[in-house]
Amino acid sequence: MSLKAANSGQDLNQSTAVSSKITSCRFTDVEQLTEFLTYSQMEIMQLSCGSFQSEFFATQIGDLYFTRITANQSV
Repeated sequence: MSLKAANSGQDLNQSTAVSSKITSCRFTDVEQLTEFLTYSQMEIMQLSCGSFQSEFFATQIGDLYFTRITANQSV
């Protein structure tokens, strides 16, 4: 049995071309992270002592964007 999309007549078993993009970065300095995120117009400052490690992960699927930023120190 084939599933049909509502009001479109398309077979959902057929794959459609969707543009996707994945970006993944790691940082060991808060300044590197700040420079990478220049589009955000934010000032990022490390608030706790210790070595800094951060990861940035973003994916775009069609018109949807998902972003995750983690850090091991308070910023």
